[in-house]
Amino acid sequence: GQALVYRAPGCLAGDARRVAIARTCPGLEGMLFGSGPAGGTGKGGYISPDLAFAVFFSTRGERPLADYLAGGDYDGDDFLVCLDRELVSLFNHLPPGEGPGASSPPPAAPAVRNLPPANPPASLSPPALETALADEFFRRRHTGAFDVGRAATAFKAMCDRYGMGDSRAIRLGVLYQQALDEALTPAESKELKDLAVMAAQVRPAWMDEEED
Repeated sequence: GQALVYRAPGCLAGDARRVAIARTCPGLEGMLFGSGPAGGTGKGGYISPDLAFAVFFSTRGERPLADYLAGGDYDGDDFLVCLDRELVSLFNHLPPGEGPGASSPPPAAPAVRNLPPANPPASLSPPALETALADEFFRRRHTGAFDVGRAATAFKAMCDRYGMGDSRAIRLGVLYQQALDEALTPAESKELKDLAVMAAQVRPAWMDEEED
């Protein structure tokens, strides 16, 4: 059979994947049900409690499956697995990071995101270094949180008005996911601001109702 796999904070149309449900291989069966330190609870057919809700992904392919799911990995991420046959059959499998009708993929992020500081930490005195670290912490904390909220709101507005395949909506989704991971560059923050201004002009009525 097949299943749908999703991982938060995926928001682009290609962030959900349809996968084939494979039968377990002998090695995996031994780990789940077999005896020994790496096995389950013996040959009684019971799965170890630590593995009862685990998802096993194939290691084959150009990229890890988790990476397709909004840049996930295997360090403890949670995944949603949908086995509803009707939803699986209706799912339109799209390339990662693209939406239906997208004319072109979103622009690539700058190759260099973190430029060297004007005053390297090694050149600062202990009090100056403490002040610089505190300033950087609060800058990233407040600026990053603001960018996340702005990108999320603008993304929903653009999708509501133009659909998930709109290139501006796709770019906003990419910026939203980047802002969750690290502070945006000045160029990306300006791009986000410009897109948010455009989104404010098509603000759906339901967003105003939420504020009321």
